[in-house]
Amino acid sequence: MLIYYQRKGYAEGLLIPISEDMFALENSETFRLRFVRDGDESASKLIGIYSDGRTDESIRDK
Repeated sequence: MLIYYQRKGYAEGLLIPISEDMFALENSETFRLRFVRDGDESASKLIGIYSDGRTDESIRDK
């Protein structure tokens, strides 16, 4: 299964698994994406992790 990530205003990119919940974005050395799961194993939010230490969270709204 291939998983893609796209953020408004940016091109779509392939996510490459590096652990169970952490992914690298193809062609990016500065960004990682972590899926945070709640009790039922569904992803409840995404955390974008940047190489300079910044993070941003996107909480699932559905």
